[in-house]
Amino acid sequence: MNKTIVLAAMAILSIATAPETSAGPYHRYSRRCYPVPPAEGPQWGGPQGGTWLQALANQVGQLRREVVTLQTQVATLRSEVDALQKRREALRREIQAASKTPSIWRNWTDETGMRTANAKLVRVENDVAYFERDNGVSCVAPVAGLSIIDRQWIRTWQASRDAIGRTALR
Repeated sequence: MNKTIVLAAMAILSIATAPETSAGPYHRYSRRCYPVPPAEGPQWGGPQGGTWLQALANQVGQLRREVVTLQTQVATLRSEVDALQKRREALRREIQAASKTPSIWRNWTDETGMRTANAKLVRVENDVAYFERDNGVSCVAPVAGLSIIDRQWIRTWQASRDAIGRTALR
């Protein structure tokens, strides 16, 4: 049976027995409050409006439109969440790929060309290069103290790291 018709029938049956409360006349039935229509008023009928059943139907229609609007908003938010999750997964794969790049062991030379060392570059901070030598020992050298070729290599290495970082932040 239609819920609106059931509500209307319950309201009609309870008109004579409904107690007055501060919120208006209500009928207690099965732990729910169903409004009892007053005799006059634009909301429930009377001189300015239609019947109270029409008012109930209008309210139901308005609630249905609100539900459709909310369902549309939920669908939009779900698609945005899916797009963000895909972007996060792509970034995670990109970061994993960047962290799995093989470390490059090179022969580093100082600016005089007299000293060399086989090591991999770990990081560069404040124009100081941090290396890990092939025997496992960590060492530090100022970037300005390296050969021109090594300084150019470090700039290229930093630019590629910065590009990976900018891509991860998008």
